[in-house]
Amino acid sequence: MSARAAALTLSAAAAVILFVAGPTALFVERRSELRQLESETVNDHLRMLGGTPLAQVTGGLHEVKPWFGGKLDFAPAVQFAGDDDFPLRGGAVEPFLDRRAAVFVYKRRLHTASLFVVQADALAFPTTLRTQVVRGYSLALWREGGQGYALVSDLNLPELFELQARISGVKQW
Repeated sequence: MSARAAALTLSAAAAVILFVAGPTALFVERRSELRQLESETVNDHLRMLGGTPLAQVTGGLHEVKPWFGGKLDFAPAVQFAGDDDFPLRGGAVEPFLDRRAAVFVYKRRLHTASLFVVQADALAFPTTLRTQVVRGYSLALWREGGQGYALVSDLNLPELFELQARISGVKQW
């Protein structure tokens, strides 16, 4: 084989490797970012349960939403004011990865559910709802309108999904 043919063969092989490995590397990196997001959500929920947030307010949506003004660089797009099954107990401002989050705290019986809302830019929030159990906690992640939502609780997954549907305004039939 001539030197020129060998060089072309190596170039073709390199192109094939980049064609196959490029998307695989991107998938692995995205999956790692998603795992970090899941872990951060559970860690922050546990920190909220065990300590005092940076700033907090009690009450319903009409007390909580205006309270966030001036404390965050965005307005959280949450419309669910709570109901008899999932009353809204208050809100807080908490660190979340490299930014500040609006946290909405809902209750159900003896369970607490934390909804973290952040600007989603440069974070791995999925565009469709992703639910799973992480370290024994039910977790729902989604992105909507430029904001990322992370909902976590010790509720079982069907109950967490029910709360998530109410938060996102999805009608359940």
